[in-house]
Amino acid sequence: MKPILAVLLAVVAACGGNPAPTSDNKPGFPGTNGANVAGRVVNRFGEPVSGARVRIGAAAVVTTDTQGKFTVAAAPASYDAAVEVDDPTVPPGGPSFIGRAVVYQGLTRADPVLLVPGLSLPPSGSVLHSQTVQSINITDQPAGDQPLLWAFTNPIGFVATGRFGGAMFFLWDGPPSGLNIGTIAVLVGSGSHISASGSTPATAGLGPLTPTVQVTATQAYQISGNTRAPAGCALDTREVVVPATDGTALAVATIAQAGTPPAFAIDLGFPIEVPLALRVPVTCLPASSTSVVFRRLSLSKTAFDLDVPAPPSITATGATATLTTPLTWTAPAGVSVVHFDRRDSTGLVVGTLDVAAASTSVTFPDLTALGAQVLPGSALEWHVETWGGVTSTDALAAATGFRALLACTVDFTHGVSDSSTVTISR
Repeated sequence: MKPILAVLLAVVAACGGNPAPTSDNKPGFPGTNGANVAGRVVNRFGEPVSGARVRIGAAAVVTTDTQGKFTVAAAPASYDAAVEVDDPTVPPGGPSFIGRAVVYQGLTRADPVLLVPGLSLPPSGSVLHSQTVQSINITDQPAGDQPLLWAFTNPIGFVATGRFGGAMFFLWDGPPSGLNIGTIAVLVGSGSHISASGSTPATAGLGPLTPTVQVTATQAYQISGNTRAPAGCALDTREVVVPATDGTALAVATIAQAGTPPAFAIDLGFPIEVPLALRVPVTCLPASSTSVVFRRLSLSKTAFDLDVPAPPSITATGATATLTTPLTWTAPAGVSVVHFDRRDSTGLVVGTLDVAAASTSVTFPDLTALGAQVLPGSALEWHVETWGGVTSTDALAAATGFRALLACTVDFTHGVSDSSTVTISR
């Protein structure tokens, strides 16, 4: 049974911010029809999605292969790309309306990577592994310091983080009998200072991990600067965080100053084993709208002068809309992603749709050709996310575009509007 679309997924949680500028290195189409689009569909973590239905412009629907790849011939120079994926967690005979869909508007690149934000399940042939970290023995820890956090990293950029104490584990996708070869890293310190760090080789998939990690003093590193909130908003707690691949981030230092003044300075210390980032959030009215600036840290970056942009604001919606009714909003410069959610009677999200646009107005897309439909009279929640630094949907559909933003591996700004409700009539 084909899914009846309801939609979306909230994209960013702990990183909580607007994306950093991403490269727009795309092979261009000639100015006439007839070029091929050879792209890929990936899930939330950049893993291939097989069996996804893809439509480029008005071309016939194609299905992705086991590597998530698809090819569409004779595409126009500028096109919209729509993807629909059945939710594999739904058993046979389950609710027909569960699915994940995304539309990228105004693409011109011949090699789009179409990430489906709401899809995080393992790709075909993979399973979700849970790796226990049974204990971590730390040697040469400075007197008076405490463990701040641990992390598992591997050479291809995977990062999982955790706190000491309680249940320690991390999740990763791979073949049923696969291994994840990497390192366990540890940060120790006191207050907001990281005094020492270290790492040791570790392999996930061979049973509980019990590593011994020797730590050494971190390099001297101080950061300072000014952070300013937009009108109507107030600075929230500024933090130095370790971003993880799943979009979460653990704070290792808090910039806590009375009254949260714009100016700040902190003696941080710089570990080389894990990535660090400065996260500057603001709170706004209505309370559901947020904005954040996210900056990756390096030894060469010590001074910051940051203006946090205002979050997007919905300006035109109606209680009822057709497929031609514009939904509009105001937003800072960048690309917007409009999220639609459909919920069941218990409030559970039962389908998601994301529409990526470089404008501040969209109409609800007709995805009937993909087998994704909206029940007439369905009430959908919707809100807008803006990604500052991304100049086009082509940049979002680059190989390191959307995924880099969600994994917080680039500088960015990110805003989230308040929510509204619309009933789509056919």
